[in-house]
Amino acid sequence: MRFLRAGLVGLLALIARGVLARYRPRIVAITGSVGKTSTKEVTARMLATRYRVRRTEGNYNTEVGVPLTIIGERQPRSPLAWPWLLLKSLRLLAGTSEYPEVLVLELAADKPGDMKHLAGLVRPDVAVVTNVRNVHREFYDSLDRIADEKGWLIRSLKNTGTAVLNADDPRVREMRSLTTAKIRLYGESRGAHVRLQGAEHARGGYRATVEFGEREAVLRTGVHGTAQLLAITAALAAAEALEVPLPDALKAAAGWTPPPGRLRVFEGKHDRTIIDDTYNASPEAVIASLEALQAFPPPRRAVLGDMQELGPDSAAGHRAVGKAAAKLVDELVVVGEEAAVIAAAAQEARLASGSIHLASNAMEAIKIVNGLGKGGSLLVKGSQSMYLEQVVASELKHPNDRSRLLQRLSNPWHAKRAGVTGWGKRG
Repeated sequence: MRFLRAGLVGLLALIARGVLARYRPRIVAITGSVGKTSTKEVTARMLATRYRVRRTEGNYNTEVGVPLTIIGERQPRSPLAWPWLLLKSLRLLAGTSEYPEVLVLELAADKPGDMKHLAGLVRPDVAVVTNVRNVHREFYDSLDRIADEKGWLIRSLKNTGTAVLNADDPRVREMRSLTTAKIRLYGESRGAHVRLQGAEHARGGYRATVEFGEREAVLRTGVHGTAQLLAITAALAAAEALEVPLPDALKAAAGWTPPPGRLRVFEGKHDRTIIDDTYNASPEAVIASLEALQAFPPPRRAVLGDMQELGPDSAAGHRAVGKAAAKLVDELVVVGEEAAVIAAAAQEARLASGSIHLASNAMEAIKIVNGLGKGGSLLVKGSQSMYLEQVVASELKHPNDRSRLLQRLSNPWHAKRAGVTGWGKRG
C-alpha cells in the first residue's frame, strides 16, 4: 500500500508540473503553523478582484491535495475512479482549456520533507509564511526544526518573486536570508513594509490603519481577533505584490467572512453571544481568542478543549492557557483529559473553583453550558478531534446556522468519531 501511494503521489506531481508548465499561472503559496487557511481565503478574495483565481479548498494542502488543486479535480471516493481522473488530467495537458490566472495554494508540513516536496513542485511567485508555533510537534523536536521546514517555501521562491514574511515572528523574519527575491514584511512591528497600526476592536469588528511605507489606508472589517486581522495584513502584502489596486483589496477585506470555526460570531440562545473558534487550538491561539473575547459583553465564559499535537510542551501549554483564562473569563468549562491541566492552572491563578467545570466530551460540556446563567458571551475552542462545534450548535438561537457549523459531522467517519448520529444527538 505504501508503494502504491508513493507511485500515485509521484504521478500526480508529474502531471501537476506539466499543467503548470502548460498554462503558466502565477502562484501564491501560503504556509505557517496557524492562520494558513484564513490568509489563503482573504488573499484569494482580494486577487479575485483582478484575476481568475483558484484556491485550495478544504484540506487539500498535502502531497495529494496540492496536485489535485492544480489539476482542478477532487479526490475520488473510490480507488476505481483514479484511472479516470488521471486520464482527464492528461487531457488537460493536451487541451486549450481556460485555466486560472492565479493559484492560491495552502501548503501543510506535518512531517519533515513535506514542504521541500510541495514547494519544489509549485515554485511560487509569492510565498507567504504566517508564523512558527508549537503545533504538530510530534515529528519535530524543536521550533527551530519547524522553522527550517517552513523555510523550504522561501528557498523555492522564484528569484523574480516576493516573500511575504511575518515581521512579528523572529523565526519567520529570519527567513529573509533564504532568498534573493523581494522581501515584504508584514505585521505590527516597526520596520514592517505593510504595518498594522491603531487597531480598535469592538463587537462589530475592527478599524485599523495600515501603513504602506509613506502611504496610509484605513481598514474596516467585521472579523474578530488579532489573528484574523494579521491574515488580512498578510493578504494585503500578497495582493500588492501582484498589483491589485489597494482600494479593491481593502473593499474585498471589508466583505470577507472567516472560514467556519475561526472566530465566527453567532446569536445564541438565552441572550448569549456565541464565538465559534472550534477549528483547532494551540496555546498561543487560545490565549489570543480569550483576549478577543474581551470585546464582547460580560459575563464572559469559555469552553476550552484539549490542545493536541503539542508534543513534550503539552503540559506547559495547557498551564499557560489556564493562567490566562483565570484573568480573562468569569466562568470556565474544560473538556478532555489534557484540558484538566487548564482547570488546575486556572484555579491556582485564583479563578474561583465554583466557576470551573470539567467535562470529558462535547456532550457533557453541552449539559454544563445549558446550566449556566443567561446573557454574556461564550467562546468555544479546542482541537479538531474534540468536536466542540457540537457545543456551538447546541447554543445557536437560529437552527439554520447549524448546517454550516456541522458539515464535518455529515461525514459518517467524523460522526462516528464524535459519537453523534445527528445534530448534537448522542449515538
